[in-house]
Amino acid sequence: MYCFSISFTSLSADSIYAKASHGLVEQLGDPYSTLMEREDFKQITELTTGNYGGLGMQIDVREGWITVVAPLPETPAERAGISLPDAGAGTAARRESTPNR
Repeated sequence: MYCFSISFTSLSADSIYAKASHGLVEQLGDPYSTLMEREDFKQITELTTGNYGGLGMQIDVREGWITVVAPLPETPAERAGISLPDAGAGTAARRESTPNR
């Protein structure tokens, strides 16, 4: 590999660094890697930051019943004492099954 000096009078230092950085990420050949510009990063951070609400439990349908698979730690579900397996989680929810014809 050879290193030499080139004068980029028409490009700012910021522009050179940005182009070099994007080129490095592109050369990874990874479709899931990307380099975000400052403004793009700011926008995605604003969109994905916030408060989320919910019960805090993983559920699944088992034998036609909504069943708690795992209450998550430090959530309303755990504080309410929901445990495994908790079919219906205190509700009378049952899936209606119809035969295929």
